[in-house]
Amino acid sequence: NGARVRKVNGTSSGPVNWAALYSAANHDVIQQGGSRRGALMLMLHDWHPDVIEFIHVKEDLTKIPGANLSVCLSDQFMEAVKSDGDWTTKFPDHTDAEYDDLWDGDIEAWEAMGKPVKIYETYKARDIWKQICTAAWQSAEPGLHFLDRSNKWSNTWYFEKLLSTNPCGEQPLGAWAVCNLGAMNLSAFVDSQGQFDYDGLDKNVRVAMRFMDNVVDANFYFYEENERRSLEYRDWE
Repeated sequence: NGARVRKVNGTSSGPVNWAALYSAANHDVIQQGGSRRGALMLMLHDWHPDVIEFIHVKEDLTKIPGANLSVCLSDQFMEAVKSDGDWTTKFPDHTDAEYDDLWDGDIEAWEAMGKPVKIYETYKARDIWKQICTAAWQSAEPGLHFLDRSNKWSNTWYFEKLLSTNPCGEQPLGAWAVCNLGAMNLSAFVDSQGQFDYDGLDKNVRVAMRFMDNVVDANFYFYEENERRSLEYRDWE
């Protein structure tokens, strides 16, 4: 927020203001088949200079009503919390000549290329952690996504980097990925004697998986990138 946008000689409004814009579009404009409003998850990394504002914005329940908010927490941040260490917020130096071409939101990739980073503030990691906990207690947000854990435990680690989750947090997703969710009612497989029908579960899960795979073909995709990514999951081994 406040960073200079050189091409138009202006300043950036920052991610919280953009979140409010997306929220308004999602809450007031987008309707899913007339049955409900759209669903939206917005996440911000723990290293971002505006993370403190992001943590507290929904303590005012009139702000950003059309989106869920979560902070992406890294293993490094949690280690700093554990050791009572410092935590710095940072952002790529946007005066770098290759910023427009190379910056894609991945701070680790940016630093790995030896690109310059601007340090903004230094906090105690535990102070940020306490602010997250307090805000979540007061307003139920922000949520937490332990992004490093998602990537290290993912069974798709070898072909994609997970970036966020779907709006309700059931499934971590990579770039342009689409959540295709199914659920089994496990209580339906318990008989009157309290025995679990594992064979029945096996049979029904196979049918459900076939059904969900058909959804990939039947779905209508607004963006080619979404369709390509959904179909690509079948091809990776």
